[in-house]
Amino acid sequence: MRVEDIIMDCLTFPIATGQEETRRDGIETIAAIRQNSGMRK
Repeated sequence: MRVEDIIMDCLTFPIATGQEETRRDGIETIAAIRQNSGMRK
């Protein structure tokens, strides 16, 4: 595998851990992206 084939996705951890203590991280991450990009629901 080449280094350029590796993709680091910063949203993977907060959205996909399945741990109880991090279960809202995905929701909060998406809300922050919406707020910072000017997007609304």
